Amino acid sequence: MPDIPENVPIYIASDHDEDNEPAPEKSGAAASSAESKRRSLMEDRSAGNWQPYTKDITVKNEEGQSSGSSSSGSSSVKAKPSETQTGDKTVMPAGAQTVYVKKKTMEILLLVTAVNMLAVGLWAGNQLLPHAPVTSSIDPVFANLFDSKSKIAPANIMSDIVARTNPCVVTLDIRMIPKMVASPDGAEQYNNPSSEMMPNQATGLIIRSDGYILTCAHAFKNFETIDVTFHNHKTMEAKLIGKDDFTDLAVVKVEAENLPVLKFADISEVRPGDWVVAVGSPVGLDHTVTTGVVSAADRSLQEVNNNRVGLIQHDALLYIGSSGGPLLNIKGEVIGINAAVRGGTPGISFSVPADAAAYVSRELVAHGSIARPYMGLVMEDVDPNMTRSLTLPSSSVAVRVTRVEAKGPAEAAGLKAGDLILKVKGVLVRRAQEVRTLTRDDKPGKVIELIVKREGKELPINLELGDFAKFRPHG
Repeated sequence: MPDIPENVPIYIASDHDEDNEPAPEKSGAAASSAESKRRSLMEDRSAGNWQPYTKDITVKNEEGQSSGSSSSGSSSVKAKPSETQTGDKTVMPAGAQTVYVKKKTMEILLLVTAVNMLAVGLWAGNQLLPHAPVTSSIDPVFANLFDSKSKIAPANIMSDIVARTNPCVVTLDIRMIPKMVASPDGAEQYNNPSSEMMPNQATGLIIRSDGYILTCAHAFKNFETIDVTFHNHKTMEAKLIGKDDFTDLAVVKVEAENLPVLKFADISEVRPGDWVVAVGSPVGLDHTVTTGVVSAADRSLQEVNNNRVGLIQHDALLYIGSSGGPLLNIKGEVIGINAAVRGGTPGISFSVPADAAAYVSRELVAHGSIARPYMGLVMEDVDPNMTRSLTLPSSSVAVRVTRVEAKGPAEAAGLKAGDLILKVKGVLVRRAQEVRTLTRDDKPGKVIELIVKREGKELPINLELGDFAKFRPHG
């Protein structure tokens, strides 16, 4: 046979009807014809006479007729194993339909998953977008203004403290609602409108960079509007978030961001003799600075804040309008919020300590109020030696009830003026401050057991604490 070039395709000529099946036995002329045909196929013939190998594909329709396709490219029908041809329609077997339904279900699940992922992505993107960071005065990781490595000259420490503090201190103008009274002729009119329409003034300290300001509570009685003036003389309207008459502190808020704040100090480090700086707005003179030293770190006076919390006594001068301003130590940290002065005695000033102010701030920002216990009585210390000298330390031996408030918890429990309180919750007490300390963290509605002495006899008293916010406190 002639050699076939490598680049010439090989074509096979065969009997299309018999190349995949063994030929049946034939006899006579038919066998001779088949043998002749095989010989002719074995003969050499030129490549030009070769034909490409093709095999007709035969598909039976539902009438049982055959239709074929040839190598010439005439129309052909390829039937899928999973489909049945019925006329012009394709009918799927039951198994194929199940697969189809599962596929559609999977597509729907993928679509729902994609939508959920898109929503989560949008939410996460919004959270991750740059926002103004919120810093807080009561954040324990807040950096100190000054530390032991500070290079600031001692002569400039006070002025640097004030420079850092001033942007954090604001002035509050609280406009009161004028009272209506009946005139002699029966007509209603404002009671002294010239004084009623004048705003109360107080000082405030920014405690969070997103607009929360700590101030005093006594200025917000029957108020109508609150205006806050910043160090740069910009004025914004504020809203009252909440107040706590127990400590005479309140929180207001303005719509602002990136405001400066100061760090609250560790109150346990405050000692008598420490230098202090007070900043406030007395009689409308904003950002007035006074200095002094700590006179007592935990002063308890009945006439100041009704003896409810221990106060920092100092001699930095405070005036009307200074309430709510910060008291700072030599590090530039807030050790207290200025609260009151002893009437007619300049240089005897009091501030709510930073730890109490921090607790009140957190509670008011989170809840708007603080549930405080109320006993409904006024107490005094019994000191047999008190008449000897007012300068000597108190040597109290008992706690006497001096007044019981009408319709208060103490009256309901059966306490009377003149009773001596001996024990509170099983603990022996000799000072009124000890009674307040033992009940300060209790919630309204709790029943506490007291042992009192009346006419020489000891009596057990069960007193249910009231809600401080619903009564005017006296003890």
